[in-house]
Amino acid sequence: MSKIVWEKFLNTVKKNNLILPNDRILCAVSAGPDSVSLTHLLIKLKKILNFELGLVYINHKLRPQKQIEKEIKLVKTIAEKFSLPYFVEEIEIKKTRLGLEAQARKLRYQALQKIAQKHKFNKIATGHTLNDQAESVILNLIRSRNIDGIAGIPVIRTAENEKIKIIRPLLEIRKEELVKYLKENRINYCFDNSNLNLAFSRNLIRKKIIPLMEKINPSVQKHLSDFAKFSYYRQKFLEENLKKIFKEIEMHKNSVSLDLLKFLRYNIYLQRKLLNFCLEHLLKKSIEERTIDQVLNFLNSEKKETTIEKIKIKKWQKKIYLKKI
Repeated sequence: MSKIVWEKFLNTVKKNNLILPNDRILCAVSAGPDSVSLTHLLIKLKKILNFELGLVYINHKLRPQKQIEKEIKLVKTIAEKFSLPYFVEEIEIKKTRLGLEAQARKLRYQALQKIAQKHKFNKIATGHTLNDQAESVILNLIRSRNIDGIAGIPVIRTAENEKIKIIRPLLEIRKEELVKYLKENRINYCFDNSNLNLAFSRNLIRKKIIPLMEKINPSVQKHLSDFAKFSYYRQKFLEENLKKIFKEIEMHKNSVSLDLLKFLRYNIYLQRKLLNFCLEHLLKKSIEERTIDQVLNFLNSEKKETTIEKIKIKKWQKKIYLKKI
């Protein structure tokens, strides 16, 4: 199993150019089996490639203090054994509309980027696995109407800080393989009891929904992971071709304009992508599907002017004008 895990890890790193010589990589370590496996695989790769490695533990302050202390101790032990710098960062999760899981994720990535920027790491490595990818596809299909959502977790993406990349070298490895890898190599890790809590959507999918799907197709997780991968390739292809059309938009800091008649002749998918692009440029945030619905309804109506989401929209002289107010 050790050889299989190493080869899968190495293959993902190589074919996606995830790690290059002289990179400075910050590995997010929760002390669970996935992130501990990733840490040890990166330490092994570090002997082959010339890159710097640091570890970071994000304390969500959601678990019992004894469990948190045990996890931090394990991260510290690994760091000291291999002479690696390590960091511990706390985040404060409050009750918001986002929900616990979504807010924890948002704050976690903000904290990771903060540490990376402060200590000049150019990449953040996370321990997402093939299982996580399958769960993400199901979750996105349930929650999102947008076809782009089914692309799942990208193996590499640019962070909000554009100088930093987030990489996932374990996306083609199953969690079960990683647990066997750790046992074979007698590597310690911690178990997070919150993974058993079915109040969390991911746990419900992992413990209840996927086992039912596996009764129909035992390889369903691999198929969902492949589905996400090919959806990602499709999305990237479309984005490259959309760039040509995006160039037709007259872009300014607080306003955009485009040809109304040409826009109305476009396929509905392309219309939605164009509007999403324009609104994200003006509002500097992700746009909800219902907002795009509202704009499309206006553009297909007899009305000449409206205001949606602090954007004044006007149809005039065969053009669409969108202005932030």
